[in-house]
Amino acid sequence: MSKRSDDIHNLDRRVLYSQSRTGDLTTYAALIGESFTSRINLLAQILRDAHDPSLGAYKERLIMRLIPQFIPRAFEVGTGFVVFPKERAFESDPPEGYDPMNRSDHEISHQCDIIVYDAHNYPVVFKDGDFVVVRPEAVRSVVEVKGTLDPKQVRTSVAKFIDFGRKWRRCSAFYVGKHQPPLGKPGLFIMGWQVGVNTDGTPRTDGGRMRRQIVRTYSGEVRKGELQGFPILDAAYIYDDCMVSQCIDADGDQLRLGFGTYRGRFVRFTDEGQPTLEGDRTVASLLAAIHWSLGTPFNRFFSYADQANRLDIFPHQHQGFTPWLEGDEMDLLK
Repeated sequence: MSKRSDDIHNLDRRVLYSQSRTGDLTTYAALIGESFTSRINLLAQILRDAHDPSLGAYKERLIMRLIPQFIPRAFEVGTGFVVFPKERAFESDPPEGYDPMNRSDHEISHQCDIIVYDAHNYPVVFKDGDFVVVRPEAVRSVVEVKGTLDPKQVRTSVAKFIDFGRKWRRCSAFYVGKHQPPLGKPGLFIMGWQVGVNTDGTPRTDGGRMRRQIVRTYSGEVRKGELQGFPILDAAYIYDDCMVSQCIDADGDQLRLGFGTYRGRFVRFTDEGQPTLEGDRTVASLLAAIHWSLGTPFNRFFSYADQANRLDIFPHQHQGFTPWLEGDEMDLLK
């Protein structure tokens, strides 16, 4: 490269750097998510597709390292299990003097990729580095991390959360029956880094198909009679693409609870008032949702950095809503 070409190249880089310094929180929040791309691509260049599980585990660790930087120090992040106390079953009457509070039985959740838990008020059951077994009352959020999303991965993740919800509900009822406080619902999330593709290059899922599959899975596997106190998936994300969030929609006078698909990139307005797509919104949205689930003081100025409050500005190509519960059925989740 000639010296003149080199100077022009360096000038272009300085201009791009100068333009990127917008000085607003939207750009900052977008860069949190965008920073993952270079790290993931760097490892992918070495591994290629030789060992996808290692690349998937690395993506999980990236999120696990990021979350503690943006939550209060009273909370910690680990991977592992939640242990749920329950009534011990006997073939006949319990032994004389048996104390069901101190000698209850228990069941274990599926392994959770990421658990955000209260380490200030509740001692852990077991801890070795990042691996933990925690009490349910300590749990604030659970995140399932998927390197590549396809219909099977979506169905498996939702099924794991349904199993988690049933154990959570049984444990809460056990607590109340023994004059203990009921369990508050944790935040449940799926973070998918990319979408799997077929041999012909077509995607195996997308934001529209994913929300419909989530609703089908809940509708087919969860009876409405067991919904009270049942924690439900809050949101699923496809990195740098879209968010599928639990939300309420109005159909005339009828309210409906279901899942909606929205863009996964930020909107920022230029000095001239023109909207532009800024960068990844999914990671910042996951962090904001986790923060909300902690029950600590929440300042939306530092958490919701999207500058557009209208869905018709750069709508996602699969934007839409799929209902699940309607009218009085929504009260079942309280």
